[in-house]
Amino acid sequence: MTLGSKFSVYGVGGFLSVVLAQQTDADLMANVKTAFANFIESGQVWAFILGIILGYIIRQITTYGG
Repeated sequence: MTLGSKFSVYGVGGFLSVVLAQQTDADLMANVKTAFANFIESGQVWAFILGIILGYIIRQITTYGG
């Protein structure tokens, strides 16, 4: 198999697998705002903060002479 045959726009069976005219939501700031609100509302922020604190403590305990 040559390198050129690995990288092709055709999928299995020779069907074209490129998505044309894909529609996306262009309002990036609204998506970021929604994701951040979900991050806070779901409590993931507390897991993040706890992970930072525990990681720092474990790093301090396991670091030798540095």
